[in-house]
Amino acid sequence: MLEFLNGLFPDIWANFTTVLAILYTIWFYSWIKKHIGSAKISVVLAVIVVYFGFFTNPILLWVPVILYLLAFFGTGLFEKIPEGKEKPDYLRD
Repeated sequence: MLEFLNGLFPDIWANFTTVLAILYTIWFYSWIKKHIGSAKISVVLAVIVVYFGFFTNPILLWVPVILYLLAFFGTGLFEKIPEGKEKPDYLRD
């Protein structure tokens, strides 16, 4: 699918991946800075994580997008399960 999109809209696809990479870099930077405290180390680690994670494996670019969509649109999925039935033994608390 990625090759199809890249061949169909090469400029749009390149811009989209660049925007997502920038957003992920900022997100990782803020998360790492909160946990480590050093801005310089956070920048280096965020760039390394985004480069090795998303540019060497472009399919991983879609994992956070899919997780966000599941969290946003999938909140009502578990409300459709009836609560009246008894849980199996392996699901009990």
